[in-house]
Amino acid sequence: MCEQLGVSTSGYYKWRSREPSAHETQDAQLTRLISHFFKALRGNPGVRRMHAELAAAGHRVARKRVWRLMQAAGLQGRHPRAWKQTTVRGDRPVPAPDLIARSFTPPSRTRNGAATLRTSKLGTDGPMWPPSSTYTHEL
Repeated sequence: MCEQLGVSTSGYYKWRSREPSAHETQDAQLTRLISHFFKALRGNPGVRRMHAELAAAGHRVARKRVWRLMQAAGLQGRHPRAWKQTTVRGDRPVPAPDLIARSFTPPSRTRNGAATLRTSKLGTDGPMWPPSSTYTHEL
């Protein structure tokens, strides 16, 4: 095997017997923390939320590292389900009957047959119009 990989036999046994590196040790610690937070948050958080939780706990970790550790641990956040249309019309839909039979039309904008605008004032005999400086047609 060492010949195929191009490494010396003594190098392989030295690599196999050495202690894990500081990075590997920190990865193991972070993976335990991520698993703990994941269970505490009922399996909902994704990478961004987990990154925020680790930052709140005082651990400065890159988001890509959190993604890598979560992927290695098999943890994945829940995503909201896509909206799915449940009622699909047929080729010839039948209109629903009006069971209430109520009129939803707004009341008329006139009062006593005269239009009421913002410029009119309500008098005793109906709306009073302000004097106009425009052309008046006399009959």
